[in-house]
Amino acid sequence: MLASIDRSKYLPIEELNHWPGILDSSLGFLRNSWRTQWIGLPEILKTCISELISLEDQSSQPIKELLECARQIAQNIEKFAPLSWEPSYHNRLHISDALTGLTVLMAIERERSGVLDAYWMSLLIFTVTAHDYLHPGGSNTVEFEIENKTLEALDAIWAYFPINEQSKAYIRHLIRHTDPMFVKQNHDLIKNQKFELNLNWSTVLINESDVLASCSKKFGFDLSRQLAEEWRIKDLPLHSQVGTEQGRKIFLQSAIFSSPASHILKIDQSIQEEIQSLNSSIE
Repeated sequence: MLASIDRSKYLPIEELNHWPGILDSSLGFLRNSWRTQWIGLPEILKTCISELISLEDQSSQPIKELLECARQIAQNIEKFAPLSWEPSYHNRLHISDALTGLTVLMAIERERSGVLDAYWMSLLIFTVTAHDYLHPGGSNTVEFEIENKTLEALDAIWAYFPINEQSKAYIRHLIRHTDPMFVKQNHDLIKNQKFELNLNWSTVLINESDVLASCSKKFGFDLSRQLAEEWRIKDLPLHSQVGTEQGRKIFLQSAIFSSPASHILKIDQSIQEEIQSLNSSIE
């Protein structure tokens, strides 16, 4: 029997919220479940959808298509992960972390502005669920290498769970631009731009959600070590550095957060505090 979501620990979003605490509690819940009785990616996805998208909006055809396909992808990932090698970092826990990060960011934005566009939210939820689908571990040797393989796999799913062509075009752009090589460029495109849910801002939100857990003072260093192990297995030269204090510092110095929600979450402040702590330790 599958365990159930404990909403007192996972996304305990109420009227008045301490967002850093909500994020830490939610990421901690995921790790406890991962170590003991895994809750399952489909259940995490279900909870994130219910938090961000009303039942009325879920009945709209474009949104319904995106969410049905996202659910199928989550089920595929959960079903096949135990049957083959699952990367140490790019695994179901990472996807759950990213979905959690997205949900927290968007819940903050809802509190800040009072409105969220249900179509773009569905597109973001789909993209985060699918962005590392069938990830082989390791990193790109050429731009969009792994991302294009993910998109090839999604083409096969879209044959049975179709979505409209405009949504596919957005998804292709969003997934390709999770390539770390393009993150700074993505953020540069929205500099001095008012926040709104469009393609450029959605690209930034995907990038932020992708690394939010890794930038956590509480959980990030463990994720660095997991990435180091994945890279060791793939025989990438930087595996010996990425899990060290110096490697952690370099990663944190490269992290970029631009969304109003990330500033309310105070992730930049948390990063600077950790860098100062690392500086003292390294010296």
